[in-house]
Amino acid sequence: MSLTSCCNVKLAQRFVCPLSRVPGQKLFGLRGRVGVGERAWQKPPLMMKLAMPVKNLCFTFLLAVLLSACSEGGKPLLQVGEKAAPFTLELLDGGIGSMENYSGKGLVITFMSSWCPCSNESLPLMKQAHARHKDDPVVFLMVGIQDSRSKFEGFVKKWEVPFPTGYDKGDRIANDYGVSAPPTTFFIDKNGIVKRAFYGNIAKKPDEFRQWVKEII
Repeated sequence: MSLTSCCNVKLAQRFVCPLSRVPGQKLFGLRGRVGVGERAWQKPPLMMKLAMPVKNLCFTFLLAVLLSACSEGGKPLLQVGEKAAPFTLELLDGGIGSMENYSGKGLVITFMSSWCPCSNESLPLMKQAHARHKDDPVVFLMVGIQDSRSKFEGFVKKWEVPFPTGYDKGDRIANDYGVSAPPTTFFIDKNGIVKRAFYGNIAKKPDEFRQWVKEII
């Protein structure tokens, strides 16, 4: 599983900087009862002062980890206006998915994983869009990445995905498209040109998603 993923928030929640707290350090703050003329705050000791910059450094490190999901290794993400990379994908139903097979139609291709919360949250909106445009010249395709085949197949079955799905063994297609983490979605027009590229939970952009699908029909 890639470190840089939509699950990085969970990683950040678990991460504890070992230098941000001095062993045996007491908490300094308000006394239990403050009388007239008493000082409400105790001056923190030197060790606590030294720990504060380190704590800020740890926060900066965590922020960098969270922001790295869109920029890790491999080829750069396929950009708007570029020609979509050709691919051949064995579908779970035994068929073959390829740019050639979808020629003359719009293509919404989304790279997802079973373990990714954002992938799970995005699927209901994808299914709704597929039902809405079932008679339109547009194809929805889901590609499983950074996952085992069996888990991805279970994921597809769990959600009863009604459109073509295929497992990208070795993340070969994902690498060609510059995808480093799920979910990443491309909107490709009938001429094979990338019109939109979106990384993240598509369910948080329902209006934009519907508009992006219409743009490639």
